[in-house]
Amino acid sequence: MRYTLPAELHCHSNTKEIGFRLLPYLQDSLQTVEEIVLTCQKRGVKILAITDHDSLLGYHMAKHFIETNKIKMLLIPACEVTTKKGHILAYGITKEIPRKLSARETIKLIHAQNGLAVAAHPFTFPFALGKKVFNLPIDAVEGFNGPTPSFLNFHSHSLAMKHHLPSIAGSDSHEPESLCYGITRFSSSVKTVEDFLQALKVGNFSIEFTPTNNLSSALNHLKVLLTNILTNTRPNTQPIPLHVSNQENSLNH
Repeated sequence: MRYTLPAELHCHSNTKEIGFRLLPYLQDSLQTVEEIVLTCQKRGVKILAITDHDSLLGYHMAKHFIETNKIKMLLIPACEVTTKKGHILAYGITKEIPRKLSARETIKLIHAQNGLAVAAHPFTFPFALGKKVFNLPIDAVEGFNGPTPSFLNFHSHSLAMKHHLPSIAGSDSHEPESLCYGITRFSSSVKTVEDFLQALKVGNFSIEFTPTNNLSSALNHLKVLLTNILTNTRPNTQPIPLHVSNQENSLNH
């Protein structure tokens, strides 16, 4: 089967504030929802999931923007849920999942919404579930994660294959430069969220990625942090009414 639809399944927008007492408006990303959608469109992405931490606001803003500007892109409701021990990507949910529950309880709540639970960067400390992920009712594993060192990605992917779990790729982008560095490709038969969930569940996709320069990745994450500290401002959460083209584009990466 040919997998012709590129998907960006793990990226973050600046709609989510992760601040603390001294920096209450610290943001998780340097890119707006609009920038994510337009950059992905330019790079040929046909399926997009904005996976902000513990929030569906990015999804709702992207939905408004895509519909308003008639962009040909399948948007998946999703977020990255913070559990007591690690992060879980939740796809196909419509209600946010409470933070800091056990991984097992988090997965149970995702499944209760007919969503899929995917272990994000399972061996990237300190946000990793580790080997115990394979004792959980997880649906898939993020075998390639953009900022994660190659040897850990290989370990994640290999263990997923050993346990007969689908292995996806995601850029885990927090700034525009790294968008689409991890792409999961689906067949042209995926036209709805339900189609996507079914294909993901049974592993009916392929993955491709650009090997990460770990120094560059670390510098990009430092850039996100320093920019946040210097500006420390609230994000603009109002969708920007831009007109964009539906012109077909090829994937740059």
